[in-house]
Parts: sequence; C-alpha cells; structure tokens
Amino acid sequence: MKARVSFVMPAWRPRAQWLLAAVRSVLDEPGCDVELLVVDDGNSEPVENMLSCVEDKHLRVIRIEHGGQCAARNAGISEATGTYVRFVDCDDVVVHGGTAHLLALGEGGDEVISYGATELCNEKLEPVGILACDIQGAAEVDCLFDRVRIQTQPILFPRRVVDAAGPWDTSIDVMADWEWQLRAFEHAPVRGDRQIVYRYRRHGEGIQGHARNQECELVHRRIIAGYFERHPEQLGGAFERRARASPHLKYARTYLRDGHLRLSANRLVRGTLIDPRGGVTTAAALVVRQARRASRLRGRKV
Repeated sequence: MKARVSFVMPAWRPRAQWLLAAVRSVLDEPGCDVELLVVDDGNSEPVENMLSCVEDKHLRVIRIEHGGQCAARNAGISEATGTYVRFVDCDDVVVHGGTAHLLALGEGGDEVISYGATELCNEKLEPVGILACDIQGAAEVDCLFDRVRIQTQPILFPRRVVDAAGPWDTSIDVMADWEWQLRAFEHAPVRGDRQIVYRYRRHGEGIQGHARNQECELVHRRIIAGYFERHPEQLGGAFERRARASPHLKYARTYLRDGHLRLSANRLVRGTLIDPRGGVTTAAALVVRQARRASRLRGRKV
C-alpha cells in the first residue's frame, strides 16, 4: 500500500497558468497516494472554474471566505485524510519524485519530519539559487534561534505531528511559517538532505522596508514568548536570556544594514541588557561590518 499524502494548497488571486502547473506537479507525483486539497480563499473568480480542465479524482477544491493563507491551510488540514501532509503554494511546483524521496527519508514511520532542498527560481521557473539545510535530529532550539533554513513546502509532516502542533495562527501576517514550524519541531526530530524536492517561484514585490522590519520584529518577540509559554520549564536561565535577547540583537543588525542607526543602537542596548555576552558579540560583529562597509566606500571613491 502506498502512503497517502495530503497536499494542502491555498489559492488567493492565482494566475491560471501557474496554478495549473502547481496542481499538475502534485497530481503527477509518483510513489504515493496523492490527495490534493486546493483551498479557494474567497476568490472573486472561483478556483474550481479555473481548474475545470483538470479531471482527477485525487483533486478536491474547498471554497472558504477570505481569511488569509493560514486560515486556508487550516481549512485544508481539517479536510485532509492522509497519513502525511505537505504544504504547497499555488504558484510553485513540486519536483517529480520528491515526495517519494521524503517518504523514504522518514522510513515509512511518523516519528520523523523529513525535508529536502528548495530550488529558488525566477518568474519563469529558471533556477537562481538553492535553499538547503544540514540539521538532523532535534531541531526546535535551532528553529527558535532562526537557524533552520528550510521553507515549509519541502517538508513532509506526519499527520500526528500536524495535529500535535495545532492550527496555524491566523493572527500572524508575517513569519507564520516559522511560528508553525517551531511548534511542529517540538514534537518530532528532523531528517533531511540536499536533494531538491520543491521549486519556489520568486515574483512580484512584497512589503519592504522599515515598516516590514518593525512588523517582523514584533512577531519575532511573540514567537519567542509563545515558546516559553509552552515550555515554562525553560524559564529562569541563560537559555531564556539568550532567546529573549535574540530578536533585539537580530534587528540591531537589520536596522544597521538599512541605515537606521538610532534604531540599531536602541536594539543593541536592549539585547545587551538581557544577554550581556550575546550583546558584546553582536556589537563586535557590527563594528567589523561597519569598518568593512567604510573600506568599500573609500575604495569606490578612489
């Protein structure tokens, strides 16, 4: 018996050509019993009409009121019947045979979260880079400190882990993948490699700049706080101090890179007050970065 894998694909204002490519890439996956749940997130043109040319018993379209990607993923999970779950975006494609590879990494059990690499592409799906990771085993601490460079889409989650992690947080607009991944990694170790199992299409212009950074910073702190609410046994030590300081120190670097010197200094001071050792290390790194930047600028002037 082939393992049943439920693919959850939210769709909000999809381009028809890209949507069809995404759907067909999933339905063509070998080595597993595919269930594709395309969640129409309240589009003015029903997604079902856009997929009228696709006749496949493995495809189901669910229509909900518009609630965002997290709400759509929750709706798909609630209807999924697979032993495993993969999340797919409606403008990307699954690499042929990638899911079978992830199943093999998990050795047919539900005790391991398996992952592969993502091929970063332009609008035409031409490769421009690779996003890969080498972390094995327990990954929650690395995830908490933002050291896990894995998108959600190249990961195969056992249904047991999906249920244990709970629903996606619909109140988060940015970094929702990271927040949910962290909760999932708290319930199973990871096993992966650098084989490409997903192609991610980069396109359009998202929210950028100072406002985006501030929003991400607030969510980052919220993710850290949520972790310690779930793990009160971790309170009161050096680990908590490092974790609580990490958003401040990360955005000290971010704001300095973007030229917001006052904000950078403010975050550096805040982080140092919580975690002096981490603050000193970050300050030293920022000094080196600024020195190198100044050197490059002098070289350009010459």
